[in-house]
Amino acid sequence: MITRGLAGACVSLLIFMSTAVPAQVISGVDLGAHSSSHTTLTKRGHIGLIGCAANLVTIRVTMARLVYAESQPVTVVAVLRNAGISNCQYVAPAGAEPLWLGLCGLSSLTVKNPKGVLVFPEKGVVNCPALVSRVLTPGASLRASGSWDQRKSYPSRGFVPRGKYRLTVGNVVTFSVTLR
Repeated sequence: MITRGLAGACVSLLIFMSTAVPAQVISGVDLGAHSSSHTTLTKRGHIGLIGCAANLVTIRVTMARLVYAESQPVTVVAVLRNAGISNCQYVAPAGAEPLWLGLCGLSSLTVKNPKGVLVFPEKGVVNCPALVSRVLTPGASLRASGSWDQRKSYPSRGFVPRGKYRLTVGNVVTFSVTLR
């Protein structure tokens, strides 16, 4: 696929985002070698990339915890791996290293409140940097991280109310996060 300018890259990004499918394989809790205060939570699924069906690309998303104090950043790390035998393409900002999740990033990162209303990212016009198509070769992996600061969307900039929220990466992997 050849993209021309920002418009073509945006179309590619939309194609990439629309090829995600619900997670089919979800692991439980991966316990690290540390005490329970250092427990890492990991979920796995499959995600489509340009030129690769979802069953050929795995996504592993990790969080350090599911309960956060007010103003504590809610951070996730995703690793995508091409398990197929062909090159896959993905769209990312030109020169972006490390890769990120969220607006203009490798994959979406969204948060919904207990009523299912989107609280992150903010609604509105977004000006992304120049987006380019990149290649993920067979057997290769890439890593991206994302974070939510627990703030309300425009026009109020305070923190969201305490409660349970649903954080989703790539329209595939979802975590229930509690803010206390």
